[in-house]
Order: sequence, then structure tokens, then C-alpha cells
Amino acid sequence: MNLASAVRRLFQRQRRTANSKRRTRCSPLSLEPLETRCLLTAAAAPLVIDFGEGFYANGVTRLNDGTGLIVGEYIDPQTGQRDGRLYTIAPDGSSFNYTTLGSLGGSTGAFDISPNGQYIAGYSVSPTSDPRYTGEATIWRLQAPETAIGIGYVLNPGAPINESTAVSVSNNGVTVGHSNGGLIPFRWEETVGMQALPGGGPPPQRG
Repeated sequence: MNLASAVRRLFQRQRRTANSKRRTRCSPLSLEPLETRCLLTAAAAPLVIDFGEGFYANGVTRLNDGTGLIVGEYIDPQTGQRDGRLYTIAPDGSSFNYTTLGSLGGSTGAFDISPNGQYIAGYSVSPTSDPRYTGEATIWRLQAPETAIGIGYVLNPGAPINESTAVSVSNNGVTVGHSNGGLIPFRWEETVGMQALPGGGPPPQRG
């Protein structure tokens, strides 16, 4: 399987569960949905954490000191506004807090966090993004989660759509996702920018 196919499969898997609780695995933690709560498992020490109604967890990892990190999106049940969130969980599970991720100008959502916890990938509505779609691919850094970094688009010159979403990110910030209404998979890194990957096709269907 090439990288473009892997990106598309990842995006399809996420979209199939976009309106339901999600199960995400990232060693040494796993995340299981329990109604409005999440079961966070680390070795033989499971924790049940109540994040409240409206939060959808997408990515999880653990830092070297044992701190757990969970990212996802909160959907306001009254307004439908989406806000990306980063939850920080104490090593012993005794407490947690969250940070609302910064925005480029509208709704946000986080789809992944790097295994080392330093980068978060997702989207934010921005001044340049097409309002028919989620927004512009965005990354956040753990040191400054209130600062959203828009990483742009890869566009089809014949039918451009200002849409992109970052769906996965590595320890060094290399990000993959899709652009142009889901038609063009991309790879992004800070020193190179966004590059189209081969293997584009019809956008994934929402399930």
C-alpha cells in the first residue's frame, strides 16, 4: 500500500465514525468509549474518565513522565460549534484538564497527536477555507496549543476547492491528509511545505 492509499484509508475510517464515539489505539494507551466517558487503559491500570457530553476523542498518547494526552473535538449541543480540545491527564489518573485549541477563525477539530505528544493535527475554519467543507489543515504544537498554524491547500487548477484536513502527524511534525474536497492526498513538512501525493480520487464518503 502506498502512502496516498494509507492516507485515504485513514480518512475514511475516521469519517465513518465521525458522529459516534471513537476507539483509538496508541501504545501504551488505549481509549474505549463508554457513553459520555472514556476508558483509558495503560497496562493493568484502567481509568474511566468522564469528559462530558459532546466530546469525541480521536487521538491518544503518553509522555515519558506518564502524563496522558487526548485530542478530539467538542461539539456544542446548542450551537453545533466545534472546538478542538487537548486533554492532559495526570500520570496517576487523579486529575485532568483541557485546553481549547486555537483557531484560524472558526470551528476546529483535532484528529491526531504525535506519539511524542509534541504535535497535533486537524483542521480549522479559516478566512480562506471553503464554507462548504471543514476548513484548512492545521497543526498545533504542545508548547503553544492556543496558536493554530494553517498549512494551506493543494488545489486542482481545473476545479479548485479551498479545503484541507490534516489526519495524521509524526514525531517530527510531518503531516499527511487530504485537500481539494478530499480529492488530493498530501504530505506536509515545515521546510518543504505541502506536496500532493499520487493516487488521488473521489472524495471519501461520509458514513
